[in-house]
Amino acid sequence: MAVDMELARKGMREPRLGIVEQLAVLGALALEFARELAGFDWPAAKTQEMKAVKAMLESSMAEQAEAKGRRGTTGEAQTAALSRGKELKRRLDRAVKRVFRAEKTLPVSPEAFHVGRQVKDSVPVLVGWFVKVLPAVTAIADRLKPKMGGVDPVAAVEAAKKELETADTAQELALTAVPADTLAVYEAKGRAMVLIEDLIDTGHSAFDGDAATAARFNKDIVVRARKARVPKPA
Repeated sequence: MAVDMELARKGMREPRLGIVEQLAVLGALALEFARELAGFDWPAAKTQEMKAVKAMLESSMAEQAEAKGRRGTTGEAQTAALSRGKELKRRLDRAVKRVFRAEKTLPVSPEAFHVGRQVKDSVPVLVGWFVKVLPAVTAIADRLKPKMGGVDPVAAVEAAKKELETADTAQELALTAVPADTLAVYEAKGRAMVLIEDLIDTGHSAFDGDAATAARFNKDIVVRARKARVPKPA
């Protein structure tokens, strides 16, 4: 069966063991709240699919295949670039809010800094956001700079965009060279993340108004595992 390359790209940089642990926690929640989740289009078959993907990813075969592929891939570089890019976006978002809070007349509008969809963990969306906001950042760079601790916002955006594009290109090239069994593991990790994200959204829909229960549907384990493997900038 052909590998779904979109899923493989999504899963390539994700932490396998973090996903396995997250699937265990969310799988237990899916069983605990099966009736409530079924009312929001989460059938038992999806819970079984999570169980099957978990079994594949925690197998010795998956461990060996991923280790074999890691020698020639650059997923960690893209993970680091994405993490730093998202951090810059958060810093810019805060600085932009402060600028518009302090001044009413500016050469750009707040809408110039909005993105049409959530960035989440998408390199193309984050790169697109940087491209979109660069003219606006340039227009009010003198106001943003002091609110970003003296960092030149234009240079920071350009550097982050370049780092993301370089890492993404390198990963795409590396992805075409990895062994078939490694690609299958990447695809499984991507499929697992789709299931995880879908279950989280389903849980939040099913328990809208019950914040405590809704909060249990999260991907904190994966997020912590991602951070643990991100190299610090030199």
